Amino acid sequence: MRRTRWWWMIPLVLIGIGLLAVPVQAQTEIGDRVIFGQSYTLPSGHRLKGDLAVFGGSVTLEEDSIVEGDVMVAGGSLTVAGRVEGDIAVLGGSIRLLSTAYVDGDVSVLGGSLDRAEGAVITGELVTGLSRQGPFTFPVPPVGPLFPAPEETPPRAELPIGPLNRSGVDLLLSLL
Repeated sequence: MRRTRWWWMIPLVLIGIGLLAVPVQAQTEIGDRVIFGQSYTLPSGHRLKGDLAVFGGSVTLEEDSIVEGDVMVAGGSLTVAGRVEGDIAVLGGSIRLLSTAYVDGDVSVLGGSLDRAEGAVITGELVTGLSRQGPFTFPVPPVGPLFPAPEETPPRAELPIGPLNRSGVDLLLSLL
């Protein structure tokens, strides 16, 4: 019976283990993203270098994902578990900040809802509604009349009566 030599497989096994040990680099997307009517997910470990605007769709920023720019969602939903290095604006939609969310900027929600988990960090201002102080109120106009009184108008100059200043009837009668 012949013995098989397996020692030649040792280098192959070591190379395979070495390839598995190399960390996978995070993918980086460069440039602004504008999305209409679709969903967008930034997977864990990925980075977007630019602004993100989504109209009528949902956005998910998974844990360990990074957006180096502003995020705006109109008429949709935003779920943040990663990091946003800019401002967030949600118009007519909803936003969920999970416990791992980190926003290095302001968060503004207009005509929508905000669900903020304990542990979610916002370094800037949190703005809900139309003003930072509370519900929107219209400014009160100054007290006074809506239309100012007209200034005194000077009297009109009277034209002398002559053939050029007569009415059309007088002119016709004078021609007959």
